[in-house]
Parts: sequence; structure tokens; C-alpha cells
Amino acid sequence: MNNNQQNSDIPTDNQGLPKSGILPQDSPTIDLNKELSPQPVKYSIRTMAQDLERAKKETTTSAAIKMPTPPPLPPPKITLQKPIPPAPPQIIRPIPTAPQPEKIVPPSATVATTPTPAQQPPQPPTIRPAPSPIIAEKAPIIPPSPIIPPSLKRSIPPIMPTTETPKIPSIPPLKFEPTSTPPPLFPGLKIKPQIYAPPVTLAPQPMMPPLEPEFIPPPAPKQSLLSRLPFSISHLNLMIIATAVIVALIGTIGFSYWWFFVKEIPAPKVVEKLPPLVIAEPDLPIKIAATDLDIMVQTDTETVSNETTSLLISQISSSAKKMDDGELARILIKYVSETEKSYFSFSKSLAMLDIIIPEAITNEIRDGEILASNQNGKIRYGFIAKISDGVTVLNNITTWQKYILDDLKNLYIENQPEKSQEILFKDSLQGNFIIKQMDLSSLDLSLAIAISDEDKKFIVATSKDMLYEITGIKIPTIRTFSNGTLVRAQNDTKIYRVIDGKKLWIPSVKAFLASKYAPNSEIEITQEELASLPDVKYIRLEKGVKVYEIKEGKKYLINNPKTLPQEEIKIATTAEFNAYPIGK
Repeated sequence: MNNNQQNSDIPTDNQGLPKSGILPQDSPTIDLNKELSPQPVKYSIRTMAQDLERAKKETTTSAAIKMPTPPPLPPPKITLQKPIPPAPPQIIRPIPTAPQPEKIVPPSATVATTPTPAQQPPQPPTIRPAPSPIIAEKAPIIPPSPIIPPSLKRSIPPIMPTTETPKIPSIPPLKFEPTSTPPPLFPGLKIKPQIYAPPVTLAPQPMMPPLEPEFIPPPAPKQSLLSRLPFSISHLNLMIIATAVIVALIGTIGFSYWWFFVKEIPAPKVVEKLPPLVIAEPDLPIKIAATDLDIMVQTDTETVSNETTSLLISQISSSAKKMDDGELARILIKYVSETEKSYFSFSKSLAMLDIIIPEAITNEIRDGEILASNQNGKIRYGFIAKISDGVTVLNNITTWQKYILDDLKNLYIENQPEKSQEILFKDSLQGNFIIKQMDLSSLDLSLAIAISDEDKKFIVATSKDMLYEITGIKIPTIRTFSNGTLVRAQNDTKIYRVIDGKKLWIPSVKAFLASKYAPNSEIEITQEELASLPDVKYIRLEKGVKVYEIKEGKKYLINNPKTLPQEEIKIATTAEFNAYPIGK
């Protein structure tokens, strides 16, 4: 291959001359254009001896070639920085938590493989030379670790377990292989040795500053008990205080022994007890009725309540049962407290027993007393009162009779009357008293009222025998009448027929004559005798089945007569039966 062909691969400039900076083959080359350009720099490393031997060999070869002398090349502009004295080597201490620096490999360089850290034996810390000025300008300045005096040093817990020494993989050195260069253009040309730039050392990535040890002051020495007191005390003062405490303790023990075992206990003073307060018994109220004895019941409250009423009624009932037959007793309610003893008034006694009297009648009452009577072993109750106007009381009885049984229910202690009982009084005149009487469920249980305007008395009893006993009126002799006897009361036109001790009213003269009764065959009797004969309640025809109830002059059909007592059903004549109109 000729020289033209040999040099055809050498790059030339615009004038056909080889570009400056192109060296013979296998010689260290530096591309100045690339050095001054922002492109990466290519480096080729060789020894000086190899370059000298290669220059001698090429000199003899270049003498035989005759070439026109090229014009001198302008010297390359190489700006060199003043070398900076190397800094003292720094020991880079490995920090486990710091990130590992990335490996920077030049584009044209080939990095030789190195064994892994696990295959290498542990090595001492790597001492690296100071970085170049160009790279040092970009690298951060890491301040040296502060020097801690030995007195302030303390143990710092390790960041990683101390059982194994951490291993930091070392960065292998960079190796550069020579690039292939073209043959020299001018073998006899002497080339000054190139000035090589110092090797580039890549600085590691900025690392975190080392942890500064926390300053913890040494623990304070333990203080004695005396030094902890808020005041200063000496041993002499401590001895004085201890002595005072011991003396006080001995004195306390001695005083306690004298107080509990030696001291004489004075005899207790005898305090004379005052005699209990004696409350005089109250005077008995003046009697109104001629009673045989007094029944006294006691209470400690003046409050009206159901509980108090039940208690008083129970006491009255138990005491009244001890009465003899035919006795009349006065009932007194006694109030007893710690400071007072007294008898309740008549109005207060009625209120305590829940016995109600209309206000219009109460305004006429001046005084009174509650009574109890034993009638053939049966206890009956009532009361007697002094009044100011008998006519006013009599007029208010008519209004009161609708509610009189409910208001006087607590007078029927032994037997309560039937609530469905029809309230219908029978009036009569006995001496100075106007008597209003109403029979209840039994012959010996009734409601009898006597009013005297002359004597100014108002009497209520639960049986007519008790009423006669209180008023002192003699009980009239009652005659008995056989069946079929016709009777008529004095000063009265009504004629009755006696049937089994009861009377049946004949409604009209036509019925009287149709029944074939003889005119003027009736017997005139007293009002008392007539009142002693109860009325017939139920009638039927002799051959009839239907039963009717007689009420207020009319007859009412009974739907179920089998429920009635058969002795109460009486037989009427056809004329008497038809004389009663049918009620609706």
C-alpha cells in the first residue's frame, strides 16, 4: 500500500493538510478541538519510552519521502490552569444509611470487572487523592467532624447491630484502553511530548453529614437526705431535734398512762329527772240522749284519711260488741297528743268517720252525738243532733234522699244495705216527731229519720226500734190480720187486701166491686199498723204463668220469673190484675 493510500484515512483541514494534533499511530493523542468543545474528552495512556522508540524508527523512514514543506501550523491554544497543591487526603468514613454513589463510566472507557464485595477480604478505608479543581468546584464542602472532649463523650447506641462489621463496596479504578490511531503522516517530524492533564478522579455523591453526638450532661451525684431539705441543717441541730422528739414521745406516753390508769374518775352527777308532764283528762260532753254508757275510741291525729277512718270504725265495732242487749251507748272520739287531750266535736267526729250531711242541714245543727244500740244482739248505729229550725231540715231531707244511703254508709258498720234499693220513705206522725221510714233488705235494717220542730231535735237511726228507743216514743201495738182482710188507714181512702202478712192495693172501685167485696167491709187501722204491713211486689193470675212486678201503681213483666223467690209471688183476682196498667 503506497503513501497516498496509507494517508488517505488521516483527516485533513480545508487546505489539504493534516489536522493539527493528529499523532502517529500508537502514540498518545489529545483531541484539542474536542477538548475545547463540550464533547467528552478521549484519553490514551502510554509511557514516554514507547513514544521515543517509535519516533526513532519513524525518523529513518520519513527521510526517504520528499514532500513539500507544509506551512507552519499555528500553535494550539491550550489554556492551562495553575496546578492546585493537592489537599491532604481525607478518610471517608462509611455511613450505612448514606446512599451509594453511582458509578460514572466514560463513554469510550472499558471498566474491568472486579470481584464482588462478598468475595473480597475486608479492606481498610480507602484514601483518595484530592479532586481536580473542575470537579471540586461542584462538589459540596463537607465540614470535618467536631472534636468532642473525652469528658463529654458517652456511649452512642449503634445505628446497625454491632455483631457484624458493615462492609462498603469499593469503587474499582477506571481503566482506559488505547484507541486505534492511523499511521503517522510525517515520520521524521519531531513532536514535543504532550502535556497530559492530571488523571480525573470522580468524587462521590454528596453524603449526609455525620451524626453529631447529643450532649447529655453526666448524672448528678446522689444527694443525702439532709442535702434535700429546703433549709440547711447541721448535725448539731439534728441531734437537738431528735432529742426533742424523744422527750415529747416519752411525755405523751407518761401523760396517757396517768390519764387512763392513775387519774381518779369523779363520780357522775345524779341528775334528777323531772316528772313527766301530766295532761289533765278533758271533761265529758253533756249528754243529749239518755244513754247507758260511753264508748271511747282514741286517735293521735287530726287529719282525715281513709286509714284513720278504718282504724276508728274498727275500734268502735269491737267496743260496741261488748254491749248488753237493749243498751244505748254514746260514742266519743278522744284526741291524745304529747301536750293535749280532748274530745272531738260532733262535726269533727262525723268528718273523722266519713259521714256526710248536706251543708244546708249542717248549718242548722248546733250540737250532737253519735249513738250505738244493741237490738237483739245486732248492733245498730245513728246520731242525734240539736237543731235551730226543724222545718228547714225537713224540707232538705227530700233533696237529700237521693244520696242519703251513700252519705250514711259508714253508719251501717255490721250490715251494708243493697245499693239497688229503691229510696221510698213512708211518713208518719208520732207525738211531736215527723217520722220518715224506709225498709231495707231485712225487716230489722232500715233508715228511720225523726224531726221535731218543738223539741229542736234531728234523729237518724239504722232501725225503727233504735229510733223509738232514742225518741222515747212507745212502739204501737201491731195487730195481725188474716188473709183476705180489707184494711184502710185512718183519714185515707185507699183500700188494701192482706195476703200472707202483706198488703195489696186495690186500684179502683170497679176492681173492688168486680172482685165481689162487700162495701164498707174494710177495717180502719193506724198508720203504724199499715206501715207494718209490707207491700206485695209480684203478682200473677191464679191460672197464669206470667209474673209482673208492682211498682208505682203499674205492673211490669218479669222475663225470667224462675229467678224470683216463689213466696214473694202473690195471686191477684182478675179484676185486681186488670186494674193495674202495664208499665213500659
